[in-house]
Amino acid sequence: MTTNVYEIKNLGDVKKILDASDTKDEKGNWTKNPFVVQGYRLQEAGTLGINKLVNYLYIKASDEFFEKNEKMLLDAGAKKLSGAEKDDVKKRFEGAEEESLAGMGSIFGE
Repeated sequence: MTTNVYEIKNLGDVKKILDASDTKDEKGNWTKNPFVVQGYRLQEAGTLGINKLVNYLYIKASDEFFEKNEKMLLDAGAKKLSGAEKDDVKKRFEGAEEESLAGMGSIFGE
């Protein structure tokens, strides 16, 4: 599995892709939105403790998923992060997820 993180300044165009309805192909078969099927996390920078006016998109998926679908995000204006910036934002997403899971455990007494 690969984890990619994207910075999004123009949320509207990217949200159209992420929230797109399922479609029918030429044969009349339904094709599900691959981002909905795969799952993703979208958060404002401030909720991750980052002082920027952008949103971040976190997707953990197979290389094949990114080969087929990443171009749509990039064409809509998403910027793929790399290096230290990617590592920092990724760590913040994963830290927030761990805190959330720990909070759920305390609710149920685990």
